[in-house]
Amino acid sequence: MNLAPALLIALALSLGTGSTATAATAVTPANSASASSTVHEYYGNVRNVKGTTLYLVLRTGRVLVVDASQAFADKRSVLLTPTRPVIVRGTLGSNAVVHAIVILRSHSMPEYWPADS
Repeated sequence: MNLAPALLIALALSLGTGSTATAATAVTPANSASASSTVHEYYGNVRNVKGTTLYLVLRTGRVLVVDASQAFADKRSVLLTPTRPVIVRGTLGSNAVVHAIVILRSHSMPEYWPADS
């Protein structure tokens, strides 16, 4: 019995529903211009959004600048309101800007968030 289709469906559902599953933290996007880039995962709270730029406060207090244009264009982002806890999956670009592929909802207990990768 071939389980590949069922696994693909399960992966697609976990990426698109806001799941906090961390099994797919190092995947390579097929349609990205930099297909050799590793996808990183960051947990934090929305500080603010200006256009397609998201400012994410990590649990350490560091503010991460996120280019969310691809996630917005692909409709792979939750509603971003100040203080909302989210998970950002994306590639690290120049000047330490993360290019988000997907932005998911997260629970509001940072002590239980996995380490950022």
